[in-house]
Amino acid sequence: MQYDKALSAFVEFAASRHNAVHSSEAAEISINIRRLRRAELEKHVYRLHPKVWAVVALPQSAEQTLRGATLSAENSAATTTSAAWLHGWVDETPSLPQLWVPSTRTRNHPTAELKRWNQIDPTVDVTTVSHTRSLNRAATLCSLGPHVSTNVLERCLDEFLRTDSMRWLEQTMDRLGSRNPGGVAALRTVLEHPKRVSGVTDSWFERVVANLVRLPWMPPIVLQHELAVQGRRYRIDIACPALKLGVEAHSRSFHWRTDQVDADNVRDLALTAEGWQLLYVTWSQTSDAGAFVRQFEAAARRRAAVMGIELPAA
Repeated sequence: MQYDKALSAFVEFAASRHNAVHSSEAAEISINIRRLRRAELEKHVYRLHPKVWAVVALPQSAEQTLRGATLSAENSAATTTSAAWLHGWVDETPSLPQLWVPSTRTRNHPTAELKRWNQIDPTVDVTTVSHTRSLNRAATLCSLGPHVSTNVLERCLDEFLRTDSMRWLEQTMDRLGSRNPGGVAALRTVLEHPKRVSGVTDSWFERVVANLVRLPWMPPIVLQHELAVQGRRYRIDIACPALKLGVEAHSRSFHWRTDQVDADNVRDLALTAEGWQLLYVTWSQTSDAGAFVRQFEAAARRRAAVMGIELPAA
């Protein structure tokens, strides 16, 4: 398709913005509304919304749908599940974009679900992710509770904690909690659940295993426990230091590679020499949670007996 110089610039810009461009953005690259209307008549571009344009020759996508929706609602930003998807925490974006809008502005939207939350401060809680306005990671977590299951919320929390600080999250929860008790209360419930092991996991599977082995009678459980042995540092996914008992959550995609098997063997020999016992767990073993917990309990109590440690009754 042949474009003149001006329209070529617009196509290039649209390709870098998920094929969703606001009229004001077009004006910044010297494409005025008259030129856009002419391109529309020539069937080079079309409108996603009254002031949001897309190029016919470029692909449509979920990113386009979400960015187009945020551009069409003044000062809006992705929120709840849409924001979680932008941050890479969930695999699918909702069928309708979820948008935060200032309480006194947009009243409805033809292709998005609007959320109003007066406590959100755009100068603090809103950021840009992949050229799309969104609640930042901490505010997104505080918004998710009423819209996802507890498991999904905990998974998103772990994703957050791998890169961001608990202090930032707590400050955001304190500031937003009074005006959105549902979302923040759900997050506090996850954080304060008696079976949740505090700390950061490398994967969601590790979190599942950690929550299963955090039994009331067990000594403290530690995530990503590090040990120095003969000048080298080793890490155990889930550890009970008092029993010198470790649990490795094994995923087929990572741990079963030849190089990783070799590295695990080297570490296992070093830790065994230091008196540690390691248990290996696969996803299929946890599909029957009750059976897995019974097996783990038997192994832990046997380990305690070997070490001469008396554990409380279950």
